Amino acid sequence: MATKFATLNVQIRNNQKTEEAIRNLKKFLESAAYEADAEIFRVFYSAEKDVVGLSIPFNDEDALEIIEAGATLGHCMSQYENSDLSGEYLFWKSINALNGSTLQSPLK
Repeated sequence: MATKFATLNVQIRNNQKTEEAIRNLKKFLESAAYEADAEIFRVFYSAEKDVVGLSIPFNDEDALEIIEAGATLGHCMSQYENSDLSGEYLFWKSINALNGSTLQSPLK
């Protein structure tokens, strides 16, 4: 049994990379996660990758936790697509390990 993280990654484009944009995106993701009734999550910013993200932990052997993590990310993506932010950033989902390494992603 291992804890993994379902992650929504949002890459900030160079012309959008400001402290205000980062702060607003983090606040947006946090609000969307709360609206989805997420109990445990982490909003982060990686300056190295210019990525703001939302990570939802789940036990990879617990089907209900996997469904809940996916539902939360789905809600957050829907909120993002219906927001004024939609289209300003590149986003994708991934599965990450506890140490932050990417286990699965559509990006190689």
